[in-house]
Amino acid sequence: MRFIFGFGSLVNDATHRYEIIAKARVTGFERQWVAARHGSHSFLSVTAKKNSEIEGLVLGVAEEDLAQLDIREKNYHSLEISPAAIRSSTPIDAPVFLYQASPDAVEITDEKPILQTYLDCVFQGYEAHFGAASIEAFIKTTNGWERGIHNDRADPIYPRAVPVDALDCVRFDQILSAGG
Repeated sequence: MRFIFGFGSLVNDATHRYEIIAKARVTGFERQWVAARHGSHSFLSVTAKKNSEIEGLVLGVAEEDLAQLDIREKNYHSLEISPAAIRSSTPIDAPVFLYQASPDAVEITDEKPILQTYLDCVFQGYEAHFGAASIEAFIKTTNGWERGIHNDRADPIYPRAVPVDALDCVRFDQILSAGG
């Protein structure tokens, strides 16, 4: 089994079938939206930043599922996290990895928007595991919002779009427009 720290769509159980090992916080990284070189939208990544902290889940991925996860995360490379950087609800006595955008998958531009269905997926996952206030925390601890948002709810572009009821859509939009 390999342990993966999910900080975006991997926090939403509806996007995978991996075992949730622990709620966790990782220090030394900051979440950010980056533009996909081979696409028209932005995706989540992390960058090293001293004294920053992000919340997420440690997932247990069976060896036979790693190849499929790598395909899902094709724009990323896995990076081992220092054990000292992880605070989790359950002790983890093995290496933990996260997926960071590969430099060759990122384009330097603010012109590519964030997909609304990507946000809905992430917000739904964070709320389910960490409560409603975690959506505001996610917004405040993530950079790159200047890219804007493309509302694709009527015709989802995001490959892991999840069903979100109308009241949650309104609530998510209100939290986002308030800036967290």
